[in-house]
Amino acid sequence: MKQAPLILLILMMLPLSVFALDSYYCPGNHKYINTGMTQDEVINACGQPIKKEQSNQPVTEKVPVTQLIYNNQGTGEAFYGVWSVPTGYGGARLEVDIINNKVASARINGSSTNAFSICGSSVEVGSPVAAVYNTCGNPSLVNKTYINRILPGDNKTEIWTYQADQYQPSVTLTFVNGRLQSIVK
Repeated sequence: MKQAPLILLILMMLPLSVFALDSYYCPGNHKYINTGMTQDEVINACGQPIKKEQSNQPVTEKVPVTQLIYNNQGTGEAFYGVWSVPTGYGGARLEVDIINNKVASARINGSSTNAFSICGSSVEVGSPVAAVYNTCGNPSLVNKTYINRILPGDNKTEIWTYQADQYQPSVTLTFVNGRLQSIVK
């Protein structure tokens, strides 16, 4: 009976791992494919796809983002520290997006800005993350997420579809410039 919660947890997490894969087993040739493989390597492992399509959609990459959220909405002053600004009853909310340890964007009360001085010193887009911590202190909330950023340049995208048999779901492979980028079941 002690194993029941563990089994239930595994079964609940299973559907989350089914959608995006780093590798896939091709039963026809008994080989695995992995992201990063070339089109020829995939054909050697899985054979010819049942469908090939050219895509005109822009190619995106997942970029990790750390969001620093400073929130004192509902108080009469914006932030504490060196000085404070009376804001009335609404308070202020500062959101700072950090990419590669630099400020990528900032929002005050939901409005985008290229720089802010609400914490005392001025911090602008491109400043190191340490400038935000030194100026504003520790955030109320830290959110680690990612954004989809469009890759610059003329990237050739192809989408291939494989289906092992009529009883198995199809698998979609996305190639960018001849390299396997994603496997979706």
